[in-house]
Amino acid sequence: MSLMTFDLSYVLVASRNEDGFIEVQPEPYGSEGTLPNYEAFMPLGIVSRPKDPEDGLGANALVMIYGPERRVMVGHDPRWMGVLPDFGDGGVALYATTELSGTKKTPYVALFGSDGAAAEGTFRISVESSAGTSVIEVNPSTGDITITHASGLKIEMSSALIKVGNDSAKFLVNQDLITWITGTLLTALSGYTGNGAITVSPPPACLTTILKGT
Repeated sequence: MSLMTFDLSYVLVASRNEDGFIEVQPEPYGSEGTLPNYEAFMPLGIVSRPKDPEDGLGANALVMIYGPERRVMVGHDPRWMGVLPDFGDGGVALYATTELSGTKKTPYVALFGSDGAAAEGTFRISVESSAGTSVIEVNPSTGDITITHASGLKIEMSSALIKVGNDSAKFLVNQDLITWITGTLLTALSGYTGNGAITVSPPPACLTTILKGT
């Protein structure tokens, strides 16, 4: 029975064949010649295709050799590692290696571990665009959810209320306002048959509360 051997290389070319499989060509030894394309070995449920190398630097490739069979497990791409945040001890992330206007970017989905760039247990989706970075985040201590647009507009949701706005001013939506809309306001609108104005008194502060700098 033959043993499996391994060869550490880097990705020279990666492509998707007509059947949907990702194929990888490792860098051959020496200055000339090429190797065949081998099927990429990927974890169940994850598909990735590394970018072509630049100046002799590309994604790592572990070539697995068992008799005549060859598979390639693609590792990290060192060109993008310095762009990623610190996910901390025990953290895990799924990220892409992209470029935006010639700058390397790493949009990601992550759960942060200890001593990382966010509190341990933080769930975050971060996507960079020409307008800035948009983020969805869940606070591990409170369960609060924050959605931040690249423009700075935020939606912050806690167990008691929702805030919509930016860092200088937010509109407050709490249970009193929701009860008033679904009860008083909608009842008044559904029962109105005239053509004039409808006067409905809002609950105290619910429609006028602006939180400055909070």
